[in-house]
Amino acid sequence: MWTKQQYEAHKAEAYRRGKEWLQRPWWFQQEEAIPRFTGWLVFYTFVLAVVSSLQFCELQQADQTTRDALTSVQRAFVFQKDDAIRAITTANEITWHLYPTWENSGNTPTKNLLIRVLCKPSLQKLDKPFDFIAEERTAETAPRLLGPHQTTVGGTCERSSAELVALQKQGGLFYMGGIATYSDVFEIPHRTRFCHAWAFYSDMSVASPPPQTTSVLCASGNCADKECDEQDRQK
Repeated sequence: MWTKQQYEAHKAEAYRRGKEWLQRPWWFQQEEAIPRFTGWLVFYTFVLAVVSSLQFCELQQADQTTRDALTSVQRAFVFQKDDAIRAITTANEITWHLYPTWENSGNTPTKNLLIRVLCKPSLQKLDKPFDFIAEERTAETAPRLLGPHQTTVGGTCERSSAELVALQKQGGLFYMGGIATYSDVFEIPHRTRFCHAWAFYSDMSVASPPPQTTSVLCASGNCADKECDEQDRQK
């Protein structure tokens, strides 16, 4: 058994060693080579982890930039290209067909393309002749496919010659609008809208010669994607 003096001496020695251990210098200040090397290795590993994290963030940003560039170049983009008017005579009665042509200027085809055409004759000038938000929620037509750099006729406004003659005499305008909703090959949804105001200056009661008309843009309703969202918020 220990004597009291031995116990006290052991206790003092243990306290001294514990105090020395707590006051030992950090790895970089160690006298021995292995602890110093371990300290530098830990520091280098930390720096390498920071640099790797920064490189990963840069790669993610570069990847997103490349993806956005690829999408913008290759994606389908449908827009209303032109207006046309045509007379069809049946049993000596003339019916005028006003219709838009659409084009996909992208390098890939559309998916689930839906086209709706809106018609509204008016005796007054209208800044917003159509409620596009409500129209987009109505019953949809059958989807179609529009290949890259192809055009198509989508929808028509039919009016008799008598209706257009009466509108013309009263100085009215014929509003025609359209909505195209679709997805691209990257599964991103898109939409395009247009709104035009037609005016007629020749005799609409005869089918020939071709009528003299003008078609101008409405104050709103001509947009695509985020532009349409902005117009909807301003409604």
